[in-house]
Amino acid sequence: MDLSHLEQAWSQQTVAAPAVPAATVSARLESEVRSAQRRFRGTIVMAVSLLVLGWITTLAAHLTGIKPLTPLTVLSQVIGSALYIALLARALQSARAARAEIACLGGSLRDSIAATQRTLELQIQNTRIAAVAIPLVVASGAWLFLAKHLAGEMPGFSAVLASSFLALLGTLIGAALWHRHRTVLAPRHRELTETLSTLE
Repeated sequence: MDLSHLEQAWSQQTVAAPAVPAATVSARLESEVRSAQRRFRGTIVMAVSLLVLGWITTLAAHLTGIKPLTPLTVLSQVIGSALYIALLARALQSARAARAEIACLGGSLRDSIAATQRTLELQIQNTRIAAVAIPLVVASGAWLFLAKHLAGEMPGFSAVLASSFLALLGTLIGAALWHRHRTVLAPRHRELTETLSTLE
């Protein structure tokens, strides 16, 4: 019995993956965008909390006589407040953009994919901004600790310990952001880009 024709026919067969309902795909896309919006809102709450808590702690320490205000203390608080305000402004901008993308999710499947893709691009941009901002924050913090030590407001051991802790914290945050970018954001962005190309 000649099986060559049967083998040739079998080799040409393709197994098609089961089609995913459009409603399921749309629900997943909406979930991704809303999850990003929750992250942005969480960043807003964190930035406001740190800004307010920093000034309350500093003023309470001054009023109780624990640590009177000095020019370096005020400068440190001003620099910290500027960083928190910059973080808050970026988080507010991102949250507004995510809210606008949510409004696009009710259209066609292509519109929903494009809205999710733009939200991912926004998160990738925030990760790149953080990659530049984190070293600057660590460097400015170390400089302030050194200045306080030279001014006699902080022992040398405390300045080294505080600088080391800040560097370690910045490294951990940067590593977490890089890991999420490499394993979640970038692959998903490529997947949506390929899907959009297929639809077009």
